[in-house]
Amino acid sequence: MTASLLDPISTPGRLVDLPPDGRRHIVLRLRCISILGMMILQHRNRFLTIGKSSLFFLAIWQCIAMAQKIIPPCPCYSIQVSPGEQTARIGDPVTINVLLANTVEHEIYVPQNSRHPGDLYFVDVRDAGGVRQTMTDRYSDITNLLHAQVSGESPRPTAYRDKNGTMHIETYSGSGEPVRVVQPRGKAEDAILLNDLYRLDKVGTYTVQIKQIVGKQEIDSNVVIVKIDMSSDTAAKQTKSANATSAQEAPNNDSLAVWVEMQKEQIPIGLEPLAVLTMKNMSDRAVSIHEYMYRAHVDGNDGEAPTTLVQRSITQRLRPGEAALRADEMSGPYTIWPDESLVRKFRLSYLYDLSVVGKYTVYCEVMDPLSHRWVRTKPATFEMTEKPRP
Repeated sequence: MTASLLDPISTPGRLVDLPPDGRRHIVLRLRCISILGMMILQHRNRFLTIGKSSLFFLAIWQCIAMAQKIIPPCPCYSIQVSPGEQTARIGDPVTINVLLANTVEHEIYVPQNSRHPGDLYFVDVRDAGGVRQTMTDRYSDITNLLHAQVSGESPRPTAYRDKNGTMHIETYSGSGEPVRVVQPRGKAEDAILLNDLYRLDKVGTYTVQIKQIVGKQEIDSNVVIVKIDMSSDTAAKQTKSANATSAQEAPNNDSLAVWVEMQKEQIPIGLEPLAVLTMKNMSDRAVSIHEYMYRAHVDGNDGEAPTTLVQRSITQRLRPGEAALRADEMSGPYTIWPDESLVRKFRLSYLYDLSVVGKYTVYCEVMDPLSHRWVRTKPATFEMTEKPRP
């Protein structure tokens, strides 16, 4: 059994397991077929010739087609959204929590993308005047490939030639993750970072709604309101500075305390610099951490160090002509119990070109699973030194 990339796969169920609209739809079809069967029995002598039989069965086909259009089958799930934060300042992470609820009496299978959950839906963000906001380059491409119909935008060609005459074809490889099984009346949750989808760089009030096309039907979520605020440039700078403090100084709604240390502070070029990130659960409940919820950043003397394709894929800063690497989650998710810690190590040369002698700083950011904001560690310093002479 096959299905489109973003459509759920619904297992067959009994008639009594279907919601009322679905039962009504099937009953209507059965009634049409019963009526046609009675017509065949009553007028069977009139349809003995091949020509008349053909016309009769054509009429049967038309009746069934009309029955299918009268009441389309109902969706097998609903979507509800809620804002992670009602008000945020420019530059702060803005998240939307998505709750997908199975509305039928049998299990369904829905795709998942732990690194980019926004790819699974069309997220519609509009200002107070109803104007859709500007998408990021990546989400604009995703919308064109996957959500052109529900977005209402004219699809762009997915094949083009660059200035050198080379043909490029835009495709979506998916997350590579297994589908999620949602039990009857069960639920699946996602947290979408709107900053990855839209350029939220203006003060204002925005409406957010999620849409999906399942088969030939559109599923729309409720509409929520998010406010982007900035009283002054100074306030924005203070907010950015506050986000750069350690987790111990973070607001009480953060569940994690995070810090980073270098395994060695002086590393000869050619050897691997390792940064050790520790995440301690300071809350009274267990929390889950996925790989996409933490990342590292390295600065040199002249700003951010040269990035590798891996880091540009993680941070969605691909250069023209570059293709994103697969975002498979190789391990996890991890559960951190109250007062326990999770330790992860970063091979910094896997993310940055550190082949130049000099001093560097590294800090890590973690998406807090309760407050849904990026919590930043204090920076740690290290130095890349000359190779030792043999």
